[in-house]
Amino acid sequence: MKTVEITVRGTYSRYTGPGCWGELKPAQAVACIRLRKLADKKPEALFPALKLLFGIPNKKLRWLFDDYYIRYKWLSEEEQTDHFSQGLELLKELGWIGDPDPDAHFSLPDLRLYDYHFGRPSVWLRQLRYRTRFMGPEAALSNCTFGEFMVADQAYRDGDFVKLAAVLYRPVQQLAGRKVRVPFDHDTLDERAELFSRLDPAVISLVAQNFGDSLLVIAPYFRYVFQNADEQKRDAGKGAAPFRWLDVIINMAQLDVTKIPLIEQQNVYLVLKTLNTQIRQAEEEAQRLEALKQKPK
Repeated sequence: MKTVEITVRGTYSRYTGPGCWGELKPAQAVACIRLRKLADKKPEALFPALKLLFGIPNKKLRWLFDDYYIRYKWLSEEEQTDHFSQGLELLKELGWIGDPDPDAHFSLPDLRLYDYHFGRPSVWLRQLRYRTRFMGPEAALSNCTFGEFMVADQAYRDGDFVKLAAVLYRPVQQLAGRKVRVPFDHDTLDERAELFSRLDPAVISLVAQNFGDSLLVIAPYFRYVFQNADEQKRDAGKGAAPFRWLDVIINMAQLDVTKIPLIEQQNVYLVLKTLNTQIRQAEEEAQRLEALKQKPK
């Protein structure tokens, strides 16, 4: 957590708030997504974030940002400059809102269908009706299977973020005394995606951002896998076949379709490690063959 200090007309105050995405409460994370979208067109949309995150009252914020308000408060020019300088320093504390989360937390551990909708009577009734709780993955997708990762990553690349959320967030079940997501099932995906189309757009955007942050964390450890995927994606724009994880898993199973379900059920990190090694070895072998061809006879 981060503490900020301000002095307004000689009165000193301290406020504490989050200093990164991982310290946000779920409702704050959704609100920050809304503010970030607004701030792209209207930078002044960041001002409410100071109240949201640090609890700074509106009256004190006016002393720091409202030129018209303090112009007639009998402050010297030096005092006015000091107040505005404090305001600018506060805004700098919000710079992380536009940055990825280095720990790749999923800001919403769980969600319900009408969470974070504004409270009209019709919304309240829907919240009472749709009370199923959907649980999300752990940080950086560490508890995901390769099967769900394949579908999630493809949905992310295709820009289908509703489907992405439907893959990652699944109903909760009790297993060995703790709450976990039900196993990923292709057959229930379309039905859940249709339900998730009713989620608040900010929730969908937040899930997509969290998944993208996870890829940024994972990719450096399995650079051959993701380098291959990015190259195939670029080639698809030139008329080549688009990248599909299914092709990758079929090659990994060496065309034995009975192995595919077993690979899909394994932890995503274990499969990516194997894939990374296979691709690296294949590239090294290709380089050795190319070097042999170029040797003078």
